[in-house]
Amino acid sequence: MYNQMLGLDLTQKIDWGPLLDEKLKELNAGTYGPNLNDVEKQIAEHNILHQAIEAYNDQLQPSTTTQEKYNALKEKHANLYETSKHRRNHLASLYDYMQSCSKELIYLSGQQERILQRDWSDHMIDPPGVRMEYEKFKTSGLLAHERETNQLQQEGDRLIEMRHPGSPTIKMHRDAVQTEWQAFLNLCLAQEIHLDNIENYKKFQLDAETLSDSLERLSSTLDPKALSNKTNPEVVLALEGDEPAVKRNEQRLAALRELSGEIVPLKLRRSKPTKPTTVVSLCDWADEEDTVRRGESLNLKSNADNKNWELQSSSGKIRTLPGACFMVPPPDAEALEKVNSLDRALCDLKNQRSALLTSVKNSTVEVVRPQRTASVQSLPEDPRAAELASELDKINRALEQCEKQILSRLRAPLDSRNPTQDLADRLQQHQRSAQTLRKLESEKDAIQIEMEPILAKKPLGPAASTLPPKLSAANNKIDDINAIMDLYSKKATASMFLEKQMQKVDGVLSGFEEQLAKDGVILDKPDALQQRSQQLQNMCKDVASTKVEINKLGKDLDLTAQASSPLQQGFSEYCPDIRRQENDVKKLKNRYANVNNQLLERSALIKETTNKNQDFQNAVQSLDFFLVNLPNNAIKPTDDVVQITAKQNSQRKVTDDIRKKSADLERVKGLSHELQDILNEYEVKSNTFRGTLVDDDDD
Repeated sequence: MYNQMLGLDLTQKIDWGPLLDEKLKELNAGTYGPNLNDVEKQIAEHNILHQAIEAYNDQLQPSTTTQEKYNALKEKHANLYETSKHRRNHLASLYDYMQSCSKELIYLSGQQERILQRDWSDHMIDPPGVRMEYEKFKTSGLLAHERETNQLQQEGDRLIEMRHPGSPTIKMHRDAVQTEWQAFLNLCLAQEIHLDNIENYKKFQLDAETLSDSLERLSSTLDPKALSNKTNPEVVLALEGDEPAVKRNEQRLAALRELSGEIVPLKLRRSKPTKPTTVVSLCDWADEEDTVRRGESLNLKSNADNKNWELQSSSGKIRTLPGACFMVPPPDAEALEKVNSLDRALCDLKNQRSALLTSVKNSTVEVVRPQRTASVQSLPEDPRAAELASELDKINRALEQCEKQILSRLRAPLDSRNPTQDLADRLQQHQRSAQTLRKLESEKDAIQIEMEPILAKKPLGPAASTLPPKLSAANNKIDDINAIMDLYSKKATASMFLEKQMQKVDGVLSGFEEQLAKDGVILDKPDALQQRSQQLQNMCKDVASTKVEINKLGKDLDLTAQASSPLQQGFSEYCPDIRRQENDVKKLKNRYANVNNQLLERSALIKETTNKNQDFQNAVQSLDFFLVNLPNNAIKPTDDVVQITAKQNSQRKVTDDIRKKSADLERVKGLSHELQDILNEYEVKSNTFRGTLVDDDDD
């Protein structure tokens, strides 16, 4: 379309007045928008028209009309040309503004759709991951998009104040961005409430399960089978030893009872309503179908569609609105019933413990026990007890050595020169430690089985009495090591994924940087600008496709930080590599942003160079066309007086035309300097970027 050339018949007589009036009328009647595709077509159509208007200047010759009419036509053409330039500038500014608005609208619409489509019931997938992503967005992305929205509002207001001919289209896009931004903020508010509700729900379920398990364990200690081998003093000591656990459970129950009143019935979001269910709006919402205000109460009629719920107002009107904008208010009947059930279980446990304690203290069986004890004391102690105690000591020492090796690997920073290989070696060592631990645990289990008949004999001898605490110490140490090994395995695996992803992204970015470093001076060759522009466009596509890998890099870093958190909270073991990894990820993201900015800046310079070069070529062609078509006024020997006089007059006009063309010559010179300045700026940017890469390598 752009390569079409206007064929001119220099001998054709053109009625310039009506033609220029028609083109001016066509320009004034030109529309702006309303859609981005429409503006693209309007720009393409106007470029063709603008080229034709530029060509008219070369066709207008004094010989085609009188001098007075010629001057009037030149003035009319100049007015037409200025009007055409204004429309071209207006279309360009409108296109840039609409493109920026469309980009932001696509982002906001996509984010809204994610929130609206998400399952906010108790079956929600990965609530911690969604929370982390949202908190990360609040600290960085939210402010960036708020700035972008404000800039679009200000730019729209500025264009409207300047009486841009496309003001209706600008106002429509400006208002659309503001509306979508406000809708997105409203959904963010609803999302935060949903996340809080789900976290409270999960916390309640976990705390209730913990309390239930504790009550079951305490109840098992009251089983007659467990008490059959214990003397009354031992039973009393056991009951008194469990008393702190009972107190803790009372505190847990009180906390659960307080929390239960705030638990939202999340299951009702996914189950078909069987009775009137009230829902409350979490935010303001407005769409093409309906609107709702925050805090408004409606009746849920159907939630078959997770995204859009059918709701009924107090007036009986059925309304369809996004389910993400609503919640079923607390309390949750199941949560209340769970607390009541745990309360009954705790009361039963306390009653059983009280009854058993009273029964044991009032029992008269104790009278015969001293006689039985005296008779047993004369029995010799099993010599195997001392051997088992020695074996337990060896196991405990081996467990301590194993724990030291694990903690040493955990606390030592990775080799920054080759962290992936270092981490792979440590994972292999970790597997060997796991095998060692399993072997020690197997030996401990064998000793425990052999201990049972020795401990069944009463009373216990000096060596036998040391077996239970040593066994307990071994069990506790094995549990601790297993917990640390499991957490370290998760942390090391996450760290391995992160290190490999960093290596992958580093390789990709290095390739982009190498291409940009080679991109330097634009040679004076045919189609050099077009080829360079195409190369940059291809790189832009490749860099944009790499955005997925950059996002994955951030997610892998978050997962590594999550995997390191339990070690820090549970065992006060801080990850020595997380700060380095955070810095490395930050550097990679900065490099990606730098590459992206370089491409944008260079693409903009190439575009500016292309436009400036086009203006330069048009101006040169116009002058060349003028010079080539100068009349030959050389006097021939055969010319008579009339012919000589005509040629003399023609030569005077040529001289006047050449004097007028001096401004065009200055314009060609100015365009040449401007074009060279842009090319120099491109070269400077390339050299500067290449220098930053060299500096980074030196560091």
